[in-house]
Amino acid sequence: MFNEVGGGGSSYGIDVETLVSAAIDVSAVAGLVRAGLIDGLDDGVDVGHARLQLNLAEFTSRWSTAAEGMIHRQYGIAAALRATVADYVAEQERTAAAYRASCPMPRLP
Repeated sequence: MFNEVGGGGSSYGIDVETLVSAAIDVSAVAGLVRAGLIDGLDDGVDVGHARLQLNLAEFTSRWSTAAEGMIHRQYGIAAALRATVADYVAEQERTAAAYRASCPMPRLP
């Protein structure tokens, strides 16, 4: 997430493009799962044993419930990444404005 921006390796900045890319990827995967384009565990498998079939069905039901909860958290993670990018960019702009204000350009005659 960090890119070296200064000489001698002592200064670092946030890699905003990586944060944006991560937010997009997390949202995309969550959307694909929600749309049913990425499957979870298949509960339609016949394992040939009634008790094992029941256990498999219970497990896949719990798995699906957990996966749905994770999708909601993924959207939260993506939103947090986007907010981090917005905050970082805004802070960069405030810092640049403060620097420009403290070092006015000389007027040409």
